[in-house]
Amino acid sequence: MKAETNGNSAINQTIAIKNIRKLGFPVTAVWNGREALSYLLSPSPTQPRPSIILMDVQMPVMDGYEATCILRTGREYSLDQIESKERNADGDSIKGAAEGGGAWAKGRLSDIPVIAMTASAIQGDREKCQEAGMDDYLAKPVEKVRLEEMLLKWAGKRRRG
Repeated sequence: MKAETNGNSAINQTIAIKNIRKLGFPVTAVWNGREALSYLLSPSPTQPRPSIILMDVQMPVMDGYEATCILRTGREYSLDQIESKERNADGDSIKGAAEGGGAWAKGRLSDIPVIAMTASAIQGDREKCQEAGMDDYLAKPVEKVRLEEMLLKWAGKRRRG
């Protein structure tokens, strides 16, 4: 990913992390949907399973819609499918991601609430997020008060659908 493309994303992510921590919530951030799935597949004491996922819908490698859909359906994803769609700046395939075969057992991760974060607020965006399996929606720029309301609303909840 080029630095120019990533500049605003890095700034937005840093601001969001600071605001979440100020609200008293622990937070871990990743850069793309594939990293998010890899993180979720490998919980550990230093990498705990989150109770809420704030999912940016526009990420490189794998967007938030696809990552959430995989989380919700429990379907495994093929690296070949991702690699055929995404190439790095040199044109080489992007390698590496979560392996795990049957580790995506339905229900293992599908009950974590996912809140969409998107800069787009056009009609139909909320519906597109819901179709992907996201539970709620925050439009960017995210106001601290709205972020707190959303985190408190979903803290400790498990989704039912």
